[in-house]
Amino acid sequence: MTAAASHLDKEVLETSKFGSLSMACTDLCLFATKNEQSYMIALDEIQRLTLCVEQMVANDESAKQARNCVLQAGMKLKDSVTVNSKGSSKTVKHDEAKNRKCSKCF
Repeated sequence: MTAAASHLDKEVLETSKFGSLSMACTDLCLFATKNEQSYMIALDEIQRLTLCVEQMVANDESAKQARNCVLQAGMKLKDSVTVNSKGSSKTVKHDEAKNRKCSKCF
């Protein structure tokens, strides 16, 4: 397997894990908002878990390099330019109206 293929496989795996975690977090948020106590417990645990995972990732050198690559790639992304593609092109309207002339009057 080439390096590009293994990088692509790793990226696909990370994307699928991200989707799985997002769905789990959505369910957690849905249930945690039902009352104040569950909300506070969930918020505290999410903050604690975030710090814990962040420290684990910070200790992993390969994760640092991957995070730097993601940040660099993210910096290159920009909004697309909006283009009007339907209809004819706009022409500049002149103040004076065009007078039709016969073929003898140029």
